[in-house]
Amino acid sequence: MANFCPNCGAPLTGSPKFCPACGAAIADASPVVPASQGTSNPPVARPQGEPPALRSQLVNQNVPPPQGQPPGYGPDMEQNGDGPGAAGYPGTGEHYVPDEGLVEMFLRHDNRLNRKAYIMRGLAMLAAIFVIAMVLSFLAAVLKNPGIRKMSVWITLLFVIPNLMLAIRRLHDLNRSAWWIIIKFIPGLNILLSCYLLFFKGTEGPNRYGPDPLEGQH
Repeated sequence: MANFCPNCGAPLTGSPKFCPACGAAIADASPVVPASQGTSNPPVARPQGEPPALRSQLVNQNVPPPQGQPPGYGPDMEQNGDGPGAAGYPGTGEHYVPDEGLVEMFLRHDNRLNRKAYIMRGLAMLAAIFVIAMVLSFLAAVLKNPGIRKMSVWITLLFVIPNLMLAIRRLHDLNRSAWWIIIKFIPGLNILLSCYLLFFKGTEGPNRYGPDPLEGQH
């Protein structure tokens, strides 16, 4: 029975060390019988000397895909600011942290502030100004000292700073720069800006100023 080359299947005569057809080395192994001439399940010799490119392709085909990440998602996506955890948006996987204490509520200029919080804090400041004015007016009448009444004017001016901080954070929620606050000091345009801050909805999802204050409430 003739031997066959394990690489190309060419018939071999004798015991050559190299295949005369393809030049492949002939290992010292039992002869391989083609399927057409052997039994129903003949032994098949594995080809020797696979090209490196083919071996690399076979290895790559056996590598399972990464688990736990949606298609097209990865660290590069976050670094470039294109995904839900984008670093370009301070939404690097962070969640919105509510303000704690009066200082963060009224004197913070970073992050965002949604419409409801903006309106409620503005009403709280108006109520505080009204109460302070009433108390000082009562003291001025009781003590008969008009100078006390004038103090209410200076105290009212102190509320300008927290009012500006709230407006800046509301602008951030609308994805607008804090420089828009200059419009507050332009007669006529300041009314338009106030309406814009009161009635326009903020950016859905994270923007360049922080996470969405309404995340999980949509």
